[in-house]
Amino acid sequence: MRDDPGSDGIRYLLAEYCHTIYDGQRATATSDLAVMVPAHGAFTAIALGRYHDVLAFTDRWRFQERRISWFKNDLPAAFAAALAPVVERQPA
Repeated sequence: MRDDPGSDGIRYLLAEYCHTIYDGQRATATSDLAVMVPAHGAFTAIALGRYHDVLAFTDRWRFQERRISWFKNDLPAAFAAALAPVVERQPA
């Protein structure tokens, strides 16, 4: 995490936990994501989600596909428009 949260105060915490390499050319990765904002002198999570990535190896590993699913469909409205192309809604 950055030392300076930036002018917007938003921080993103990412934890990668599962990689599967299929044939040396394709792989999947799953990572948990927390969106944090300042609140009462500390930080609080305003959204929790998960990245579902497919990677392809060319000259190095590169993203081929990325989806984001939000736990309990709890995506803040301010992020919804910007992330709409990659958001997967889960049943409540």
